Amino acid sequence: MNNISMTNEDFQELKDLMNQLTERMNRIEENNQPVLEEKKKTKKDQALEADDGVQGQKRTNKVKVLNLVNRFGVITNKQLFKYFEGEITNHTIYKILSELEGMRYISKGNIGRVYYVYIRPSADSVVSEPMYRFKQLNQNELLHDLRVNNYLIHQYKESQKDVLTLSVSFKTKRELIEEALVEREDEMTDSNYTRERNKLKQHMPDGILITENIDDSISRIAIEYELTKKAKTTYEKILSRYYNMIENGEIDFIIYIVKGSRIRPKIEQVMSEQDYHFRIIFKDEHEIFE
Repeated sequence: MNNISMTNEDFQELKDLMNQLTERMNRIEENNQPVLEEKKKTKKDQALEADDGVQGQKRTNKVKVLNLVNRFGVITNKQLFKYFEGEITNHTIYKILSELEGMRYISKGNIGRVYYVYIRPSADSVVSEPMYRFKQLNQNELLHDLRVNNYLIHQYKESQKDVLTLSVSFKTKRELIEEALVEREDEMTDSNYTRERNKLKQHMPDGILITENIDDSISRIAIEYELTKKAKTTYEKILSRYYNMIENGEIDFIIYIVKGSRIRPKIEQVMSEQDYHFRIIFKDEHEIFE
């Protein structure tokens, strides 16, 4: 039997080969690690990930609904359905409203079969754009406000379908008042805040619809809904405000929705006396709110 002898050089060469083999095996294991980790995922893990996606969408929808309630201050269930048509189902909106009421972010009410919700001060901490506090509902203004909502949302949805329109948005009266309050923030004190806010409510449009058209033009349409005939001096203030808004490029014309036949002549009289020539489109409320 022959003895096999190994020199120091042979031993070192073998040792180097073993080290190279070990390094190569380590690299292969590292490259395969992501695949192995993925295989370790169970059906339960995958189900939990899917549930996270569902819960995320639910949270997103809840934020969208609450933010819209905040923009208007008060809004009916049907108006929410109309605005979110094709995006959030009616059933989901019902569930969201119940959850928001349970969190004390909104309150509910009804006039006969008309069900509405309104924002509560506690929602300030969670809405995207906190506004002046909606402390209580003014029942005398409720019908007016809900009808304005109807018209603004209807025009918004119809404009989205117009092939000549690139984009459409709107500002509610509540948003317009908030913008004005922010601009006057330095002049506001605790003692005059409520008075100034109420004054702005009397002198602001009920909403503004903004459309960007394919010819690069932009239309800014103020909405005004008049339920009762007012004093001549009041119309002078209203029309003076609109004149300034048009001069400043804030709006282009006004859609004036009036009740009965006595309001329009009064407005036209003031227009003539003040030599105003801006555009007003009069609409009878019976044509709009059948």
